[in-house]
Amino acid sequence: MKGKRLIKQGQKIPVRFSLRERDLICEHVFAEPALTDRLKLTLLEKDKIVVKYSLDELNGLLESISAKANHTPDAGLEKELDRIFDHIIQICNSYTEK
Repeated sequence: MKGKRLIKQGQKIPVRFSLRERDLICEHVFAEPALTDRLKLTLLEKDKIVVKYSLDELNGLLESISAKANHTPDAGLEKELDRIFDHIIQICNSYTEK
């Protein structure tokens, strides 16, 4: 798996979100509070929110984002959620667990 960073199973990795992305997830996505609460309680770093999630937690967040994007009648919201989904997928694809 060339180019992937090897991490321990369950190890948390940093994920950067814009304030807009954070607000969309917190307001529209029905994910476990343990996942969304972290977005609300984190600090800003250069206009981005940095939150640490394990790959399993990111997969749970991805499922929730996908479900909302696929079932919203709002085309604009769907597009923004799809962009967040793609961002998280890129991060997930850059790591592998040992």
